[in-house]
Amino acid sequence: MGRLLAALLLTSFAQDRADLPKSIDTWYRVVKGTRQVGYVHETIDWATFPWRYAYSREGEMELTLQGRTHEEDHSITALLDETLAPIDLKLEGYANDSLSSLDLYSTPDDRRIEARPAPSQEAIVWSVPMRDEIQVLPTLTLYALRQSERLARPGRITLRAIDPRGEAKDGIEVVLLVGEDCRRPLLGRDVPGTPVTFLKPFPGPRRETELRDAFVDRYGRILEATLAGGARIVMAADRAQALAEIGPVHRHGRRDPMDKLTAMRNASLERRRTLIGEPEAGIPPPTLDSLSSDLVGVRKLLEQVRAQKADGDLDEARRGYLQALVRLKAIRELAGKRRPEMIPEIETVRDDAELAWDGAIQAAQEARDLYVQVEDQMARLDCEGVGRIRAELQALRDRIEVERRPEREAISAMLADVGTLAVKCRTRRELAQVRLLLSGIMMGEKTTVEALPAVAIEPEVRFVRTFAWAEINGQVYRVGDTISGTPIRVDRISRHSVQVSLRDEVRDLGLRR
Repeated sequence: MGRLLAALLLTSFAQDRADLPKSIDTWYRVVKGTRQVGYVHETIDWATFPWRYAYSREGEMELTLQGRTHEEDHSITALLDETLAPIDLKLEGYANDSLSSLDLYSTPDDRRIEARPAPSQEAIVWSVPMRDEIQVLPTLTLYALRQSERLARPGRITLRAIDPRGEAKDGIEVVLLVGEDCRRPLLGRDVPGTPVTFLKPFPGPRRETELRDAFVDRYGRILEATLAGGARIVMAADRAQALAEIGPVHRHGRRDPMDKLTAMRNASLERRRTLIGEPEAGIPPPTLDSLSSDLVGVRKLLEQVRAQKADGDLDEARRGYLQALVRLKAIRELAGKRRPEMIPEIETVRDDAELAWDGAIQAAQEARDLYVQVEDQMARLDCEGVGRIRAELQALRDRIEVERRPEREAISAMLADVGTLAVKCRTRRELAQVRLLLSGIMMGEKTTVEALPAVAIEPEVRFVRTFAWAEINGQVYRVGDTISGTPIRVDRISRHSVQVSLRDEVRDLGLRR
């Protein structure tokens, strides 16, 4: 663990951003002055489903605020999409033994949020459209901003975050200030990173425990951070160092954190399996002897899906539908190798599954809803937005609902179009961002007399040739020239403008007067 952490820190200077590895497991010490007052443990892993990540975080601290002891702890589990936005999230926190919770789950159209700020309060439920970008946790936000390269340039970033109290349904404004990359000492080494200041922080249980600033590595992981009350969160080499100065930790004086972590991960795993349709625990894989009975079992499961759908229990119906598809896939793979005569019957059951729950149609509709957004993003040169849509379409194409279905071909066609548009968007933005100042145009004709000895009647002939020059960025160019320091080519020069191009994208430069 210690050697892996050192390798990650030493290689951080290689680039501004790095793709997330398969697993990041980080321990932190919470320090106030010279005394350790708590710990944090965070993991982010590739999920078994493509383009998904599993995230967990737990921690606790004990501070002295205004002369009184203040205790906080939290546990978070989440399933994230390819942009690191939560698809499914559960947060449970205690502040001085007062429980609060936040649950989030996603549908094709929106994110459903349930907040319970205090045990005595009723749950507050609302939804946010999937098209709206809204943040949940500062740690996940930093991962997402780094992976989308929005931390690459210094400046302000304004976001909307979920209000854990449930009061501001449209979110709370969060403002970050990204600083210049620098190096700081950490774990005995000078490591590179990006400083981020929270001008308007994410809300916390107390103002003193809100995040004030953070130092972030190339993955978006926090290396160290400062809370508004002065406590610091500092990366530790491993679990032993993170817990060495605080001894055995018991959450709320009742539970061991390692037991909690195990239970939390198990719960997260179960939710993830339900969301993506992984095989249920305890169900054996099909065998040659059980193929027919397994297929009967899938038919019975589909009957339950129809009943659940009719009763309005849509979440359970969708879960059952996904489990049926997973079982059918395993049955088909075995039958294709050893019992090919069963394939037509299996295909019939697959069609029955789509009649019970139209998952493939829903996936295709979700893809179309994404596809129509690309035109607006292209107009705004929002290349990151186009890239996110491309990643979401790729995830939709690979979902089990459209496997071996005609809807997959339609999604693949949309994905190919968006892939081409993503390249065009980057080219257009690159062309638009280059400083090109057209300060003069010269056009005219040049007459020359050339001898043609082979022509007996008129040995000398007058030739009239047109010419056009343009002064761009203080240098003179002709049609076909490449502008100095760029791959941009001059395509056409007219009396009042010049047309330049970059990889089939064009830009017109007007003459400044």
